[in-house]
Amino acid sequence: MNFSRKNSLNPNLSVFLSTIFWGTFWIPVRAIENLTDSDYASCIGFFLAFLMSMIFMIKKSVLPKRMDLYNVIAAVCTAIAIALYTQGILYTSVANAVLLFYLSPVWGIFLGKLISHISFTPNRLIAVLMGLIGLSLILEWNTVSFEGMSGNIMCLCSGFLFAFAVTLYNKGLEIDVWPKMCLIFLVIGLIILFFGLVSQETNYVLIDSIDWSTIYWLVLFSTIWLVVPMWLLIYAVHKLDAVKLAIGMMFEVIVSLLSGVLVANEYISVRQLTGAILVVGASLADSFDFSQVKLGFRYFNKRPKD
Repeated sequence: MNFSRKNSLNPNLSVFLSTIFWGTFWIPVRAIENLTDSDYASCIGFFLAFLMSMIFMIKKSVLPKRMDLYNVIAAVCTAIAIALYTQGILYTSVANAVLLFYLSPVWGIFLGKLISHISFTPNRLIAVLMGLIGLSLILEWNTVSFEGMSGNIMCLCSGFLFAFAVTLYNKGLEIDVWPKMCLIFLVIGLIILFFGLVSQETNYVLIDSIDWSTIYWLVLFSTIWLVVPMWLLIYAVHKLDAVKLAIGMMFEVIVSLLSGVLVANEYISVRQLTGAILVVGASLADSFDFSQVKLGFRYFNKRPKD
């Protein structure tokens, strides 16, 4: 994952690739929870990801002399958001978790305008409108109850914090990815471990209950579902604003819904499927230059010279 300035990875492609991993993020989290009988054993995977990120950072000699306040606060907010999402998907359905998180474009609009003064282009407004309509259709508001649903609330708060973090990344210095990843993974692991310590469970992490199957999932989780997608995501945060990043990540909704159906046997209605199509359309609309359509009509309507 060493991309030079001259041949850098397209940030939109980076976000798209990350959604494939984030969309199936719930699979290893629930697998580890089932194998260890603990909601908090996933903290081990985050600590492993922290160690791997530290090795890459030292190997590349990219230890920053300083990290500005914007990046520090953004990294901590990212960590809290992912920690809440990791816990939330254990207490609610896959569909509810990802869709409540993806109300983040709404927060991104207001936070981006308030903090970064981002512009509202016609493309962006169309994309946001399509995304929000799609999310509303998928969510089916009349079926969502927040009463006693801690998982739903966790995922909703996670989306807000993520949008806030991306907005701060845009204002911070563009430093290397690995130092930020080290901070994020360390804080996530500590937060989840803290949740376990203050919970009523006495066996928040039982070392003697970890077998080879658990180790296998922890290694996969820390590499494929943490280090790789986090690098792709953090790489793009300085290049895309909060709204554009959130819209680009909406493809994760499709991946999550499909994986939920295929792996967890969750049911998807026609209404939800229609909304999912709109969500994908939103991701494409923000990258589509509608001015070219206008120019195209002008070209074809232009009379040839005599």
